[in-house]
Amino acid sequence: MLFAGLAREKSPARRVLVKKDPALETSRRLLRLAARRYGVVLKAMETVVEGADESLPSSYSLAHLFSLTEYDRLLYLSPPGLLLSSYPLDLLLAYAPPSPLAVLPASSAPQHPPDQPFSTSLLLLTPSAPTHARLLAARAARPQPDPSLLRSAFPSPALLTPALLSSLADGFAPLSDTSSLSRPEAGDEAGPGAEPFDPGRWRATRGWVRFAGDGGLPAPQVDAGWRARARWRPRGRDEGRVWEGLYEEFRERRAEVCGLDLEGWRRGVEARW
Repeated sequence: MLFAGLAREKSPARRVLVKKDPALETSRRLLRLAARRYGVVLKAMETVVEGADESLPSSYSLAHLFSLTEYDRLLYLSPPGLLLSSYPLDLLLAYAPPSPLAVLPASSAPQHPPDQPFSTSLLLLTPSAPTHARLLAARAARPQPDPSLLRSAFPSPALLTPALLSSLADGFAPLSDTSSLSRPEAGDEAGPGAEPFDPGRWRATRGWVRFAGDGGLPAPQVDAGWRARARWRPRGRDEGRVWEGLYEEFRERRAEVCGLDLEGWRRGVEARW
């Protein structure tokens, strides 16, 4: 879906999908579709430690991105999400100051634990063979999740602060998440003197909108039903409409681009993100 959106927006950036070998025919079909229709370059992802169980997600790491040295710079976006505009992402990729790793500060990612100083929802990185080798060695020495691994290798990465992003992206927000619509500062529950929430302007100035869980809501491809979704819907009238529209648009594009129906969900069963 992201690659279909980039093609629709005529983004000049090359499109790369780093993947492990798919086990399902549906996954293989979608990979072929991405390569054939949207010009996506498919890159095989190896396990971060040799001999690790290939069926476990924990056997793979974002460290692999640093091995793609045929590219000068990579912009990684964490799924699931919805592309509203490629314009701010293209500007960020082209004009952000050079850095081995640039990240969003933790304050921009409310779904991340407070002990993580930055988010992995968006990464702007410079591939490097020495950096890749250093990350693999650190991961082999001590199993750890990607945020901890990157933090150990980059104690002080460049921060993509809101002010920097706004200046680079011409006032656009390259990345937002759906939970931001539930924060008081997002809309009509803001304090005195705050600007009222403008649904049209919010959508018009967003690039990649990530579905961030919203406090327990299943992934957007899961049919949780209206009553269940209503528990997580933002309280503000306009914010709620935008939030609901994002979920519906995601599902419509998923059906149109991927040919996939919604997945079933039962309360108490963990949804796949």
